Amino acid sequence: PIVLGLFVILVGAVLLVRLLKRCAETAEKGYYFEGKRLQGAHLSLMLFFHPITVFHVIKRERTSGFRWISAAIIFLSTFLVNYSYAFITNVQVSGKSVHDVNFALEIGMTFAPLLLWTVASYAMTSILGGECTLRETMTANMFCLVPFCVFSVILSAVSTVMSASESGIYTALRLVIILFVLVLLFTALKTLNDYTLPQALGVAVLSLIAMAILMAVILLVVSLSIQFYDFFATVWKEVSQKYFL
Repeated sequence: PIVLGLFVILVGAVLLVRLLKRCAETAEKGYYFEGKRLQGAHLSLMLFFHPITVFHVIKRERTSGFRWISAAIIFLSTFLVNYSYAFITNVQVSGKSVHDVNFALEIGMTFAPLLLWTVASYAMTSILGGECTLRETMTANMFCLVPFCVFSVILSAVSTVMSASESGIYTALRLVIILFVLVLLFTALKTLNDYTLPQALGVAVLSLIAMAILMAVILLVVSLSIQFYDFFATVWKEVSQKYFL
């Protein structure tokens, strides 16, 4: 019965993928040959099968406001997936319980990496002959999170039937999801700026260095701000005790 069940699930998954691929191809043909407007849902679906086409569409339609709205919805969905991760995933395989969830930390884990990459990569492409705008870069990078949202929810659901001995498989699958997103981010960088592969690799490396520098500057500013606050708070406390109490 277990083998039969797995076979049915596998066949169903293959048929679903074929159906989604056909829908994506239909949307792509409608855009190029019939002039139909692609909505955010179409782009999200096409991203799994034709990511380069999605980035070309984002670049071609620079004035389309719906791209930004759709990307913002994806970003919010990513945060919700990250935040609910501990609630819907089997703690035996994930190693993260509900008590480990920190709202502020989850916001930082969701927003910080992508925002840093967006700012750093846009800065590098602006210097090194890039063609995309900041808005296009942000929108494309947010669309790259669609696979993370979809596959993370599926993996969390599958984890409920996994045991602690299979935690290694779970970790490997989660790393594959992250790697897929990183590949999409690199593809977006290359496509939006019409770089060759060596150029894209060079800009990506420089962007990572810029990210590290930007992170160091932010941490330094935050540290100095905290020290200044503590210093002025201490001074104010002494002045208050001496002249007002």
